[in-house]
Amino acid sequence: MGALARIVRSGCSLASQALCIVHPPGRGPALPSSSSRLRCEGLSGRVRKGVCIGKAILASRWRSQLVASVGIAWTFIRFRACLGAEFCGRLSVQQKKTSSAFHTCSVHETRARSQLAMTEKQPLPYVVTPITPHFGGEVRGFDLKGTAPLSPAVVNQLKEDMKQYRVLVFKGQGQISGERQVQISQQLGEIESTFYKHPRSPHPDIFRVSNDEGEGCTGVGRTGWHVDGTFQQKPFKYQTMHFHSVAEGGDTWFVPLKELYELQDEETKSRWERLWMLTGRGGFTHPLVYTHPVRRDTTLLLHCGRPFCSGWALDDDNVSTKQRRIARLLPAHEIQDELTAKLDAAVDTIGIKMRWEEGDFAINDNLGNAHYATPGTQGSRAAVGLRVLHRTTVAGEEVPEKEDGRRSFVLRE
Repeated sequence: MGALARIVRSGCSLASQALCIVHPPGRGPALPSSSSRLRCEGLSGRVRKGVCIGKAILASRWRSQLVASVGIAWTFIRFRACLGAEFCGRLSVQQKKTSSAFHTCSVHETRARSQLAMTEKQPLPYVVTPITPHFGGEVRGFDLKGTAPLSPAVVNQLKEDMKQYRVLVFKGQGQISGERQVQISQQLGEIESTFYKHPRSPHPDIFRVSNDEGEGCTGVGRTGWHVDGTFQQKPFKYQTMHFHSVAEGGDTWFVPLKELYELQDEETKSRWERLWMLTGRGGFTHPLVYTHPVRRDTTLLLHCGRPFCSGWALDDDNVSTKQRRIARLLPAHEIQDELTAKLDAAVDTIGIKMRWEEGDFAINDNLGNAHYATPGTQGSRAAVGLRVLHRTTVAGEEVPEKEDGRRSFVLRE
């Protein structure tokens, strides 16, 4: 009988431990025993009662060990059955919750995929065909004409594409009115017009350029490689160029300035980093090498035309670039000639010699490219035909700033 009692006590102990695991203490009601009130924890009333009766039987010395063993064993069996049923019930509830949560996630995922599919199906306003692997893009089959402003989607894509391509050419635009060209330009930024207004210009903000002085301003862009607006504190951000008529050989050359800088050896890069261009107009002095305000890569600010540069300032070679000061001044032609030679060589390797067609409408990143009007742009009208270009300029938004934080300034001698 001792062995049976040990088994019963072991079973009761296991049952009691299982009760404590499944049901935290402090939640079950008290039931009477022979000597005191025994606290039975959790589960259903029938199981709780059976377990506590079993404990009471064990505590009663006048009960025989056999009766106690049978009672406890019966109670333990009932306990296990009820425990299994209750556990399965809890598991079923948890499975339902998990299934519900999974269903909710599936719904959200399905909606997200649906929205993504809808976005992917929406066509881009236009498609750009690269002109070179690293810059320049051409757009065909998209009409810029109209009276309503360009949609926000088109304007946003234009700005993003200008960051990537730096010059975009919309082909086959016919003759866009001056008012429409100005409207498009205003959607890219604030128009800033600093040029002579030719009598044939269709709008006060249109700079009309030609190889015939009766049709427009002549000799424009012929003084050398340049960035427009270097005489200002904030050089122009963009130009738009619309060709109403083209002349044979009237090409414009473009060189991307980031790539021009990267072509140089380390000694040249180091020297260029120390150079500042004196404009001689308004007194502004600009860094030759600085950070592009939109693309955030390296670019250059230069003008190789003699009237637009009065000289160059050279920094000392202090290791701390922020502490550098002007060491000496150099004549304008010394650096202009060097830059001209570099640009002339680079246009054949990294640049574009743009051969315009009538109806072309171009947008140029003025701060990312240097450009140059070739001699053919001023060829005789009788020999090469009439050239008419309508140009707008969009104001710059930031003062040129070097990587170390130094900015354009007025040099006071």
